[in-house]
Amino acid sequence: MMQPEGYIMPKKEQLVCKLKKRLYGLKQALRQYLKFDKFMVSSGFTRMHDDHYSYSKWFENSYIILLLYVDGMLVTELSMKEIVNLKAERILN
Repeated sequence: MMQPEGYIMPKKEQLVCKLKKRLYGLKQALRQYLKFDKFMVSSGFTRMHDDHYSYSKWFENSYIILLLYVDGMLVTELSMKEIVNLKAERILN
């Protein structure tokens, strides 16, 4: 970690900030995850066994994978059709 720009103290450049609170893991995080999980399961997605923040959904000729990480998502699919449908369900908006 480095001192933020504008806060560098002369002759103390090696010192860094000590966080008093965690950046992630807020009290409401679990509640929001449970709400997200309920929506994903009701939309036909299956939570992966090895990583509970990963979901998959199989279609006739393809599948979609959604990875949830802290404050973002990664969605992958062979064609854009199912990603567009997923966005229409307001998961990603």
